[in-house]
Amino acid sequence: MRIRTILVGYVVVQVAVFAVATAVVFASFRQVEEALRVEDAAAEVARGAFELSILTGDYLLGQGERPRLQWLKKHASLGRLLADTDDRALTGFATVRRDHATLGGLFDRLVDVEVRRGKGIAEDVAAQLERRLAIQLSSTSQSLFLGAERMARFGDKGVAAHTETVQAVLMIVGGGALVLLVVLSSLLARRISHALNLIETGIGAYARGELDHRIEVRGQDEIAAVASALNQMAGNLREATTRLVESRDGLAKEVVKREWAERELALKNDSLARSNQDLQQFAYVASHDLQEPLRAVSSYCDLLQKRYLDALDDRGRKYVSQALDGALRMSRMIDALLSFSRVTTSGGAFEPVDAADLLDQALSNLDSAIQEGGANVVKGPLPTVVADGPQIMRLFQNLVGNAIKFRNETAPEVHVTANRMDDAWEFSVRDNGIGIDPEYADRIFVIFQRLHGRDDYPGSGIGLAICKRIVERHGGAIRVASEPGGGADFRFTIPDK
Repeated sequence: MRIRTILVGYVVVQVAVFAVATAVVFASFRQVEEALRVEDAAAEVARGAFELSILTGDYLLGQGERPRLQWLKKHASLGRLLADTDDRALTGFATVRRDHATLGGLFDRLVDVEVRRGKGIAEDVAAQLERRLAIQLSSTSQSLFLGAERMARFGDKGVAAHTETVQAVLMIVGGGALVLLVVLSSLLARRISHALNLIETGIGAYARGELDHRIEVRGQDEIAAVASALNQMAGNLREATTRLVESRDGLAKEVVKREWAERELALKNDSLARSNQDLQQFAYVASHDLQEPLRAVSSYCDLLQKRYLDALDDRGRKYVSQALDGALRMSRMIDALLSFSRVTTSGGAFEPVDAADLLDQALSNLDSAIQEGGANVVKGPLPTVVADGPQIMRLFQNLVGNAIKFRNETAPEVHVTANRMDDAWEFSVRDNGIGIDPEYADRIFVIFQRLHGRDDYPGSGIGLAICKRIVERHGGAIRVASEPGGGADFRFTIPDK
């Protein structure tokens, strides 16, 4: 199976998983809304029952028209609230409605006792009826209040249960996506690393003249195609060598040996060059294709963070944030890797260029960084060289940018000069920054090697590796002389053509 197909399949699976998760979350949110309606309605009923109990006491104390009207108004308001609730969703309110209706009847009877007292009913009979009705009103009000509280607790439990469901689904989906990405990356890395080791072993065997060696890379993906091409190249080289040996009749032994060696070296160099080009192309294609699933993971993690952040606990938010940060760093590393591979594959033609003009272009690109850091760039006389202009400009931009970035408390001072050597120009970019321990003078030019944490100094750790590759493409060399705290002096050579 081709690596591209695996990556596309991964994206399809992720989309399907997130679609199912979205449906589950939507359904759970509907349930949460329903439970919240139950909780809100029950809380309002509980407040109304409590207020009715207070108003009943006021009426029993005063027995006037105003307390009676206030009680009836609150009772009617509570009745409208219960009438507006959805019976299908709030069946637990049936007992509450019965208690509400009973309260109305009891209060009417209590008011009727007062009316009858005015018509001449005996005072002891009226008092006894009032006490019995007051007790029944209090008991019924308490029952109404407790019923509403039970419904409120029921709604609260529903909200908690469905919220936990949403959180669990989001955590499972987010964790599953992250685990799937890690597993897929591990499998692809193991496949690519193993295959490249076999290819490297095969190229070493070809370089030693072992043309019968075969690179056993199984599968039908891009790496297997490269291995098959190398095997075919070795077979062609073996046939060419055989024909060369057979045609040496009539030549002196030493002459034949020398010509054979030269031919073999040329063929090996050509095959290695083609192999290197194929590997570079493969690295570009593989890195480019990795961006597709990475963008999908980053996009869905961003959706989780934007839409469901409030539904997650602190640990869930941390997981989503870490997934987003990891995807962003991986994207930047892939972009940096593509830039590194393009130094040789997408370079321009060599032609006479003015190094001073190229430095001015680099400083123009760095203008905001220079202004922000208060840097002072001093330019010496610079020569005209035969080179790839855009790449030399990028070389200046990387070195001067590093001088500004890795500064101490004092304002950056950068000096750019050039000296004539026997057959080349030696350029110097010297600064007064934090400096570099000589122990790491070679390590800093290795791809993705960093001496400082990302929080201290941002970057991908590939800038100096690109500088080295640009200089080597021009046939020169680059080095650094520095001490911690004493600034750094980067020197590179460009052959004088």
